[in-house]
Amino acid sequence: MKKIKTMFFCQNCGQQSTKWLGRCPSCGEWNRFVEEEIRDAEAASSGGVRFDGVPQSLEAITADE
Repeated sequence: MKKIKTMFFCQNCGQQSTKWLGRCPSCGEWNRFVEEEIRDAEAASSGGVRFDGVPQSLEAITADE
């Protein structure tokens, strides 16, 4: 079983930290950090390209400029 990862985010400016900070180093606001769970990369949807076809040779591919 994988360990749950958490990050802290400033509610004012979005600054990220691995631990809670009393004062945000980016915007200077006090007590604005909230803890959020970070999903593992495997559980997250892949933002990459999905390929379900047959490979083509480079000569068969045309490019528009």
